[in-house]
Amino acid sequence: MVEVNRPDKAERRRIGKSDPIDAYAAARAVVSGRAGSAPKGDAINGIRSLHNAARSAIKARTATLNQIGHILISAPDDIRVKYEVLQGNKRIEALTRLRLGDDPVRVPILTALRTLARRVKNLTEEHDTLTAAVDALVTHLNPGLRAAYGVGPDTATQLLITAGDNPNRLRTEASFAALCGAAPVPASSGKTNRHRLSRGGDRAANGALYLIALVRMARDRHTRDYVERQTKAGRTKKEIIRLLNAPSRGRSSATSPRRSRFPRSLTSGRPAKPRTSRSPPPRTTSGSGLPSSPTSSEAIAATMPSPPPTATGSPPLDQR
Repeated sequence: MVEVNRPDKAERRRIGKSDPIDAYAAARAVVSGRAGSAPKGDAINGIRSLHNAARSAIKARTATLNQIGHILISAPDDIRVKYEVLQGNKRIEALTRLRLGDDPVRVPILTALRTLARRVKNLTEEHDTLTAAVDALVTHLNPGLRAAYGVGPDTATQLLITAGDNPNRLRTEASFAALCGAAPVPASSGKTNRHRLSRGGDRAANGALYLIALVRMARDRHTRDYVERQTKAGRTKKEIIRLLNAPSRGRSSATSPRRSRFPRSLTSGRPAKPRTSRSPPPRTTSGSGLPSSPTSSEAIAATMPSPPPTATGSPPLDQR
């Protein structure tokens, strides 16, 4: 079975869209070799379902909290003053224990506040239960990824959903980075040799890599040392985050996930050591013209399931 992308937009505008046309386009893509990605396995479906349910619980909880805030704005002065000073869980706990009384003006408002506060508590418990279930599944499917520094249940779940459990989908770190939108795209013309930021890929996975980089920048000693060195070199925080997320293309072609399922740089959160020699190593540039750096996306890609060795040498990059 082969996974096929949707038809190109220009071709779709030219020939139209229908089920038979899409079927013929998919068949032509497979025969020509343009489509060769392995589909995702079934083990991810359960994780995706739990993850979507947990996200919907969070969205409903946020909407309920906003409703409570809006009601307090227009509530009578004594109610507003009493509960506006409380924040977070303290306000929710106080609202769940409200006594309605017998005032016909305040009873409807207090009833609404108490109902919404109890709904917030139920949604919080529901989210915690779903997150624990997802965490158990992710840890069982890929314990190396979950044990990595800075990778929590949500980010690990999103990366697994994006990558899938089929090891033939991602054969190199570069393919994983392209899938997450963390690989700069060549944008050279004439004598100008440059790269631009990738606006494609899975943006949810790109956001997960961004959160992992932020956690390591705040709490990991080795990453903080790296950030300090880059800051002294004159780079901004945004540029440093790009360096942490973007793949090191000088090593990605020579480093394969099958070499290490759980690299040391990922467990410790320490950026991989750059090469040292008498002559300066080759430099590759990111979207801002900066040299590439040890990254989190490359290390995380190494924890994905490894594909079996092939007899034809290095497989082509799969940017799905």
